[in-house]
Amino acid sequence: MTPIKVKDSTAASCRWAEEVFGQYFDWDVIDDKSYRCYQGDVYLIATDGTKYIFVEYSYGSCSGCDGWDAFEDKRTPVSEILEIQGSMNDCVLVLDNEEQYQEWLKRRISVKEKE
Repeated sequence: MTPIKVKDSTAASCRWAEEVFGQYFDWDVIDDKSYRCYQGDVYLIATDGTKYIFVEYSYGSCSGCDGWDAFEDKRTPVSEILEIQGSMNDCVLVLDNEEQYQEWLKRRISVKEKE
């Protein structure tokens, strides 16, 4: 079975996908539980065969419910845009190898079982 590329995933069609994780669009999807609508949630795990990423964030449809909406406003000060970009970068966890990915996965499953 040919893996789905990130660029063809539900996550990639969500708001802010290009800005948050566009550099990973050629990677292979492991899991995509993203929900896309005028508001939505992105939950994506992908790999390039060596490294892994986990992407998680929510977005809204307007500035009233989406803090990143100022990113598109040309009047937004550069300092605020840099802050927004920083928070976007915080949505992507990069794991350098299979061992780190497996450890992260075990911890995540353990936390979910406790909830």
